[in-house]
Amino acid sequence: MISAADRKKLFKSKARAESSQERPPLPTPALSAEHAQARKKRKEVSSSAEGASLSGARSPPSRSVDYGNLAFVKVAFPLKPSFLHGDYEPRRFLQSFIPPPDRMEISLAATQDLASTLLLELGSVAMRAPELVERFEWYVAEKAKGEEELRRLQEHVAGLEGKLADAEERVRAAKQARAAAEEEARRLDGEAEHVIEAFQTSPAFEEAALSRMDDLLKIWAQTPAGQRLLFKEGQANYSLGLQRAQEVLLERIQKGKELPKPCENPEEFDSSIYYSEDEDANGGGEDTVGN
Repeated sequence: MISAADRKKLFKSKARAESSQERPPLPTPALSAEHAQARKKRKEVSSSAEGASLSGARSPPSRSVDYGNLAFVKVAFPLKPSFLHGDYEPRRFLQSFIPPPDRMEISLAATQDLASTLLLELGSVAMRAPELVERFEWYVAEKAKGEEELRRLQEHVAGLEGKLADAEERVRAAKQARAAAEEEARRLDGEAEHVIEAFQTSPAFEEAALSRMDDLLKIWAQTPAGQRLLFKEGQANYSLGLQRAQEVLLERIQKGKELPKPCENPEEFDSSIYYSEDEDANGGGEDTVGN
């Protein structure tokens, strides 16, 4: 296994060989006191890292960068960088390749951009604050209107539910009354049928019918159907009476009996001679005279 010191020497020699092939050699400038102090500090860090690796202890990640030579940039990589387990931050690792002046300019520009962006956002929020306040007030007013409308609708629904309950109660009472009325109607129909049958079979029905017969006949005779029937029956009765009168007169002439005297008053007319003995026994002559 290659040690940390050998790996460092190999990396430096390889970087110098590649840079010597790609770039022309440049004159080495004189090192200042600050650069010498930085190099000394780097050597101390490297020696401490070597000692830690040799002793088997885990060293903290190194981020030192050497910018003393403008031709080469030397970066002190960690011994075993691991970005997955949190041993080293990728952002800080990549920032170590940027020179300090550029890093300061980038940080300053980022700060200015952040400040300008923050001021822009604050200004936008400040400009939109009245609109947001107005919108919030509108939302509050609309919420109050909605709550009032909801309360009114709830009261209306409660009133409708009360009316519906009253209507259902009335319908229920109407159904009960209808059922009771139907039951009473069926009972009355049954009683009426029995009463009618009993009245029709009783002597009172015959008396009532005979007492109202004359009135019913007079009323019926005034109808067209009654008048036609009376006219027809009158003609038939007249023909029958005329035939009977001829038979009676012929019989009296044959027997030598006296003919009845002419009578112009219907009340004084005696119609008993026109009925036979059986009809006289049944009271036909009396009914005819009475009529």
